[in-house]
Amino acid sequence: MLLEITFPFLPTNGEEQNSSNGSRNRAMEAAPSERIGVQLPPQATVGLNGRPSNRTVVFRGLEENTDKIQIHTDYRTHKIEELRHCPYAEICWYFTDSWEQFRVNGKIDILDESNPDLNELQQREKSWYASSLKSRLLYLGPSPGLPCLSEQQDQEFLDHSTGPVGTFSLLVLDPDQVDYLNLKSNQRIKFTSGLSLNGEKCWTSQRINS
Repeated sequence: MLLEITFPFLPTNGEEQNSSNGSRNRAMEAAPSERIGVQLPPQATVGLNGRPSNRTVVFRGLEENTDKIQIHTDYRTHKIEELRHCPYAEICWYFTDSWEQFRVNGKIDILDESNPDLNELQQREKSWYASSLKSRLLYLGPSPGLPCLSEQQDQEFLDHSTGPVGTFSLLVLDPDQVDYLNLKSNQRIKFTSGLSLNGEKCWTSQRINS
């Protein structure tokens, strides 16, 4: 399955620019990799011991009408504890065809069953049903990262009518900084988010040494 990724902060024809969420149709004009499968980027967090903590995650698309990145995870994983301690993370994509790298940095919100916001609970439920049955069954298994007590796991039953199980969490990364590198043109651009005069999120860009 190939996914399209479209961000409003990506360069157009190699030019520096300011952009807002209204300029999404220009986002990938300079990047022939726009339809390359980008499902499995690495995600880095800060471990509780202060050391880097990195793993591969599944990119589940962007939150509707935003540049926020969605990721599914088990609430019992170490990354949840790390994000509660320090909510900032970085995702990195590298596209082999175009020799482009995108390091996307930002704050992550954890949407679990205890979330009091009804809209976010509906967003979590929508993500749950959008995933495959095989993926959903994984959240019924033993706690990730703990010693394996049995070689044969019990068969779990999933009630499709009850919605997301308690171990399912939706992570939403709100980007505030992007480091873009094009190795073919030896071009590097740093994108930083801010607020426009009307309070909307916008992006500014600056060429930096590669």
